[in-house]
Amino acid sequence: MQNHDSSYDKVVPRVILTIRATSSLAAQDVKFHASLDRNLSIALGNTSKSLLSLANAMLMDISPGFKPLEVGEAEIKSSATWRTVSDTLDNCFEKVDMALDLLKSPNKSDFRVTELLEANESDVPEVTEKPQRNFMVKVDNSDTHPFKPKLTQKPHALKPLHETIKLIAEDQNNLHYSHPYEFEIMTQPFPDSQLVTQDPKKPIDWTFSEPIWIDDAMGLNEMVKELEQLSEIAVDLEHHDYRSYYGITCLMQISNREKDWLIDTLALRDNLEILNRVFADPSIVKVFHGANMDIHWLQRDLGLYVVSLFDTYHASKKLGFPKFSLAYLLETIAHFKTSKKYQLADWRIRPLTALMVQYARADTHFLLYIFDILKNKLIEKGNLQDVLYESRRVACRRYEYSTFRKDFNEWPDEQFGLLKRMRLQYNLPNSRATMLESLLAWRDHLARVADESPRYILSNQALINLCNLSFPIDSKKIMSAIGRCSDEVRAELSSVSEIIQKSMENHDGSLEGHEIISPSHDIVNYATALDNYELFNKLKKEPLAKRFQLVMSYSSCFSSVCAQDDLSFSIKFDTNKREILVSQFELENRRDVIKDAFRASIRENEEKNMNKLAVGKPDSLIDASNIDKTKTELQEKLPEIFSLSNKNRRTNRKMLTKSSAEPIFDYNAPENTKVLGSITAEPKNKKRSFDPFSKAGSGGPRAAKRTKNAPVGKSGSFKNKRS
Repeated sequence: MQNHDSSYDKVVPRVILTIRATSSLAAQDVKFHASLDRNLSIALGNTSKSLLSLANAMLMDISPGFKPLEVGEAEIKSSATWRTVSDTLDNCFEKVDMALDLLKSPNKSDFRVTELLEANESDVPEVTEKPQRNFMVKVDNSDTHPFKPKLTQKPHALKPLHETIKLIAEDQNNLHYSHPYEFEIMTQPFPDSQLVTQDPKKPIDWTFSEPIWIDDAMGLNEMVKELEQLSEIAVDLEHHDYRSYYGITCLMQISNREKDWLIDTLALRDNLEILNRVFADPSIVKVFHGANMDIHWLQRDLGLYVVSLFDTYHASKKLGFPKFSLAYLLETIAHFKTSKKYQLADWRIRPLTALMVQYARADTHFLLYIFDILKNKLIEKGNLQDVLYESRRVACRRYEYSTFRKDFNEWPDEQFGLLKRMRLQYNLPNSRATMLESLLAWRDHLARVADESPRYILSNQALINLCNLSFPIDSKKIMSAIGRCSDEVRAELSSVSEIIQKSMENHDGSLEGHEIISPSHDIVNYATALDNYELFNKLKKEPLAKRFQLVMSYSSCFSSVCAQDDLSFSIKFDTNKREILVSQFELENRRDVIKDAFRASIRENEEKNMNKLAVGKPDSLIDASNIDKTKTELQEKLPEIFSLSNKNRRTNRKMLTKSSAEPIFDYNAPENTKVLGSITAEPKNKKRSFDPFSKAGSGGPRAAKRTKNAPVGKSGSFKNKRS
């Protein structure tokens, strides 16, 4: 401790003196003094480079991906440059803050980074049979009705089950069942013990414990009894959606402060509703990271609902972290570096490999410790209630089948539909739109029947390749366009050929009508909408030139509206991003306002020009004697004009700037007219307009210069070398 105090006493006073000297130097006009003293200028330049190199070295130590700053005033003063510096420093201060928290904690110990090593596993088992075939309740992909919650009982209910599961019909196209736990989620208070700062509790040593595997009812019941006694747990899921139409939840990870459980949700899929005794208990905090999709999977596959959710993703966003991923939180807070290899692994594999077990366990093993630190920071900054509200909204998300996903705030990808997105992405002509629609419907039906994902049946690129085929159509062409495909597609080649031929016959087999599809939807956020509203108000007051500049320069949306009569926009509403909806009717009115404003301005300017012409004198009334008088006065002043002969001579371009500043004297002129001006440097070989009153031009316009003959037998480079 004495060594730390002595180093503190040595370093801090020097830092203070350096800051004072820097501040006093910044108050002086350093550039002015440097311009007077060449040695001082050189010394300042060298010192600046040295300081900049030190700053770059420190910033790169903080963030290895930092791009070094370059020497130059423009580079240093750039807002983009300082934005990266600011982000890096924020990251540094955040790490310092976390380190201080660790030092202040009573159970502090030396922290070392633990890394989940990657290995080449050649003995990874393969899935030979689809696990869906062993489910007691078979998967229903019919999509003929809205999704109905799988609850058979409702633990910790404030409203009974029969009152909460009701079919709601907002309109004929929007049928859905209500969220059975929405009232409990939004009204149940967060536990009081979780609203105050507490010392973070470190998890048990990673190497001294093993996760508990749960794949039978007995182990499940024992785990539930133990979880009911806790005040907080960490939860995560592993999902697979490539060999299933809607996807299946393959694994659930649950951790407390001392144990980790891995629940086989494939084996216990029909028995996990008992977990609602824990998940719906408002006194137990459930910590997730990025729970948007987890909430949907729990409802769809397991019939589980979460009350008192805390989402560390929204906590990291509210705290302004540079990254919001779980991997970033694990590395910066828990000092655990995980592997990205198993993010997209096939979690249907049984038994799981050793590294897959460790990867799954890491997602929840450190999450409660991360929760402690983030919660304390949120309480200190007064942002805890905001994160709890966002977490409640996540818990209230309601799963729905694809046909009934009409709430575009919850399902934003469903707003424009797959057909329209693919046409825009691949620029498919209108003549092939019907063919693509038929192929998409065929692929979707085949995927539902086989319980496979549509992309497993046939990729989007393969569908586009099929749409671009030409006559004649045969199986060889189809297989060439598809490439590798599933067995289901090979058995349906005749159906594919029939769909393509019928679509071509409906369009006379022609590929004419290629038309670039311009996007008809623009997302306009809240700030842009306010700016556009102000622009419309200015259009009614400003003259024509300013109106045109405002519309064309500052609003690409309105410039497009002015240029195209058939352009339309739809602007979606998103409460998270504060985006607002503008109707098509309102956009049509806006376009009419712009056109009327321009027409009125054009008429106004035309009337002004006509009035000016009416006030001016006709050409026949101009006195010719005034022209002769002006000409005579100009000719009398010709001797006072100093002109230079335009001889062909070489001019030193380096001296051009210097000579241009020298004044011109006429020593024969009177005293008050000696200085006539300064020579202005003009580009060489510039074509000047003919001046009838100049001496040089007394002979009329000059003839074109004769071009020099190029040297024969010698290249330009040879000539330059000789000279």
